[in-house]
Amino acid sequence: GRQSEPHRSGSNGSRDKQLRRVESEYINYRVLLFQSLEDGKAEEALVLSIILGDYFISRGYPGEGLKLMERALALAYSPDPTPTAIALRAKALYVASLFIGTLGDNAKVKRFIEETLVLLRELNDKGGIIFSLNRLVPVYPFQGQAAIADCYMAESLALSLELNDEDHLGITRST
Repeated sequence: GRQSEPHRSGSNGSRDKQLRRVESEYINYRVLLFQSLEDGKAEEALVLSIILGDYFISRGYPGEGLKLMERALALAYSPDPTPTAIALRAKALYVASLFIGTLGDNAKVKRFIEETLVLLRELNDKGGIIFSLNRLVPVYPFQGQAAIADCYMAESLALSLELNDEDHLGITRST
């Protein structure tokens, strides 16, 4: 099946619909999130943090989103996680990197995306790997490591060609 960006799915229309749904149920989502954090339910907290992720970014609350996501990520992580749990953690790390990016901490963005990339490689999620590589490309030159950015861009392009996916090819070429 077609892979997508690690934290988003669907067209802008479905994203807008999801944002409206989250906005209408915002208080309920927050209550559930805080309860899952209190109860130490890592997977539930990650799912809710991801659901609220686009909302926090689109409404200008990346700091709040990041604090909640980091709390969810800090909960116990199974020593032998299922592929679903690994994918969930990868999505959560990716969303956290978006929060961090809006706050301007490129070194921390790099750390979170690199961890995301490790998990996506473990899952062989080529679409997710492409998005993660493309997210890393602009970070490395700020770290004085343009050669690494070039390698990631080449890997992203090769994977895009392998998938023969116009969306990924367009993203890779425009990065």
